Amino acid sequence: MRSRYTAYTMANIPYIKRTMRPPAANNFDATAARKWAKQVTWLKLEVIGTYQEGLTGFVKFKAHYLQKNKKCVLHEISEFHYNHGQWFYVDGKLL
Repeated sequence: MRSRYTAYTMANIPYIKRTMRPPAANNFDATAARKWAKQVTWLKLEVIGTYQEGLTGFVKFKAHYLQKNKKCVLHEISEFHYNHGQWFYVDGKLL
């Protein structure tokens, strides 16, 4: 989770794409993601909680950022799957 947040702060979209699997990866628009990541000022990542069951993990978080001088928060529960020694983002539910 933290590495993906950091990648977004740097607009490192190739890393974001490499750490995704379907269904999240199915409709991922790298161009739009890069544009958005560069248009905002990232302020902080707040990990609220985590839960793991076997090879599936969940992270509840808030990503704080400024967009057009307005404070915004992305509040989500992300689902990750562990495969071949690495966690992959597979889904997210906005809160």
